[in-house]
Amino acid sequence: MKVFLTGASGLLGNTLALQFLEQGWQVHATSHTHRPVDPRLNLHSINLANTSEIAPLLESIQPQAIVNAAALTYPNACEKNPHLSKALNLSLPEALAQYVVEKGIRFIHFSTDLVFNGKRGNYTPKCSTNPTNLYGKHKLAAEHATQSTYSQTCIIRLPLLNGNSPSGARSVHEALWQEWKQSKVTPLFEDEWRSPISVSNVAQLTVELIGQPEIHGLFHWAGENRINRWVMGNLIAEQLDVPKYLLQKTLAANFEQFKDRPLNLTMDSSKLKALVQTKPAPFKNQLAEMTRPDK
Repeated sequence: MKVFLTGASGLLGNTLALQFLEQGWQVHATSHTHRPVDPRLNLHSINLANTSEIAPLLESIQPQAIVNAAALTYPNACEKNPHLSKALNLSLPEALAQYVVEKGIRFIHFSTDLVFNGKRGNYTPKCSTNPTNLYGKHKLAAEHATQSTYSQTCIIRLPLLNGNSPSGARSVHEALWQEWKQSKVTPLFEDEWRSPISVSNVAQLTVELIGQPEIHGLFHWAGENRINRWVMGNLIAEQLDVPKYLLQKTLAANFEQFKDRPLNLTMDSSKLKALVQTKPAPFKNQLAEMTRPDK
């Protein structure tokens, strides 16, 4: 299998790349500002924000599957640089869909739980969307664009992701560790609920989905455990051996700057679970994978 993977140096993309390589697949990965380190990768230096570069590269590679894990994922960064957000979160997946529609190859694209406003939780793929920030709006537009261009697109909405990133600063526990190692007290919201999943579990699912092109459409893939930020932070602190006095229980509602923050983005994955052998990893398994970035 020859796979073209975008975003291979990110939290999810790096784990996908390693999982694909373990299958014995030939992996062609993009690299721009950060370079994945595994020497088995076929790296291509390309600016994904310039979509005119994509089709010529793909023609030279002739992949059998395309997996799009590239995105500008920080909502604040999207607000500060809306042109880059549109290029990476909307124009890129649309350009990939335009390529695959002519080839009829497998195309997997990752979206986000932030297409919802977080008012109700336990969202299914049929629930109404109402993103509250530019990141969610661009990702939702990308869902519509890819599906309308290539009906066989497999779109997976993902929740908060856990795992160990190449930079040591991309995932939840890594971001918390950056605060805790400086003995900073971290406010954790008791009123913000998520259903996190590990990138290793998503990678396992993706391998299975690449081999099942009959599975396409819009799906959710989230952890089985509904958990708030306060409980999550306490469990992570125990895993990383961090003193509990560095954790502060509070409410997002207490902060004016978070008045529009989605509070309940839990998702229902039953639609996809019924079609695949992979099962979502429980939070205790995700915890066991977490390592301190300084080790």
